[in-house]
Amino acid sequence: MEDEIKNYLSRYIPITNELEEELSKIEFIQSYKKGTILLEEGKISNECYFIIKGCIRSFFIKEGEEKTTEFYTEEQAVIPSAYGMKVPSEYYVECIEDTIAGVGTPELELEMYQKFPQIESLNRALGRLLWQNTRILC
Repeated sequence: MEDEIKNYLSRYIPITNELEEELSKIEFIQSYKKGTILLEEGKISNECYFIIKGCIRSFFIKEGEEKTTEFYTEEQAVIPSAYGMKVPSEYYVECIEDTIAGVGTPELELEMYQKFPQIESLNRALGRLLWQNTRILC
């Protein structure tokens, strides 16, 4: 599973031996069964996900009916809007297939950004690209 993360990152930044070694030490790859709720409405969101395999959806419940807001598949990041802000989530995040994902926290991100500034640069660049593509679609 680590290979998928390395392969993904290597498309954008050089993977140094030091970075490869650090990625192998961090136990951030998790497997989830279909139906697993990763985040519930009203809970604090302290994790984000990078999907290696599977599918995740976000949804909210209005008048007893589920309203899906987004689907996420391979090589997409799931970053709840309240991630790291210590405020309750307004929606749910659920695995709708068996899923393998890299799981991040604000603390892990900070640690990796300090050790490997190229990851922070990549994250910012991909975030801008996502924002620009979203703006084009709106």
